[in-house]
Amino acid sequence: DRVTFALGADPARVAWGIERARNTSPDVRLGAFVNVVCHDDVAVARSLASGGMSTFARFNVMHGTTHGPMDDDARSTLQEVHGAYDMRAHTRTGSPQAERLTASFAERFAVLGPADACLGRLRELVALGLDHLVIVGPSLGSEPERANPWESIVIIVQNGAERFCIHADELIGEQQVVVKGLGSA
Repeated sequence: DRVTFALGADPARVAWGIERARNTSPDVRLGAFVNVVCHDDVAVARSLASGGMSTFARFNVMHGTTHGPMDDDARSTLQEVHGAYDMRAHTRTGSPQAERLTASFAERFAVLGPADACLGRLRELVALGLDHLVIVGPSLGSEPERANPWESIVIIVQNGAERFCIHADELIGEQQVVVKGLGSA
C-alpha cells in the first residue's frame, strides 16, 4: 500500500500530509506528485510548469476549501485558481487558472530553477520521509524545448539506504520491477 500526495513541494505542507498519513497507517509508503522544471531562468521554468501546476493546485481546493498549513497568499491563490478553472484548458499553460498563479506561490508549490537548486529541493522532500516522487515536467501548451532536457528529467532510484540519480532525456513509460537474487546454484 502507498499514498502519493498532491500537496505541492512546500516542505511544511508535505510534512503535514506525512504526519496525517502516518497517524492513520504508520507503515504506509509515501510519495508525492511534484511539478519540476529546471531552467536557469526561474521565470521561464515557472511558465513551462504553470499548466500542470494549476491542475495540482486545484486538487488542493477542489471543493472550495483549503486544508493544511499555508499562508494567506497561498490560500488566496488557490481560491483564485478554483474560481477561474476551465476544464477545457486542463493542464495547459496560458489557461485562466494558470494565469492566477503568483510567482511566490509557484516557487513554493513547485520545484523550479537551476538544476542544482531543483535537486536540493527534491532531496529536502525525500528527507521528510517520502520514498517515491512522481515528477511532472513542462505543461501542455508550453514550449518544452525551452527547458534543457539534460537538466529537466532526474530519476531518483533507491536501493536499500543508497540513493542514485539518473539523468534521462525522455520518459517513455513507467514500470515497477522487483529484482531478487536466485541464490547460489
